[in-house]
Amino acid sequence: MIRLFDLYRHAARELDAVRGPGTARSEAIGMVIIMVLAAIVAVGLAAITGDA
Repeated sequence: MIRLFDLYRHAARELDAVRGPGTARSEAIGMVIIMVLAAIVAVGLAAITGDA
């Protein structure tokens, strides 16, 4: 788990260095929003088809 956090921090530093400060944070927020929406759609489909 510690290595995963280190990898994220390293990638965030590189992304911020290339594209400007705060870029990694805004992209991470976008990914979280998309993942939550995908989970809601998956649960909805499972409820409709009766797999839940």
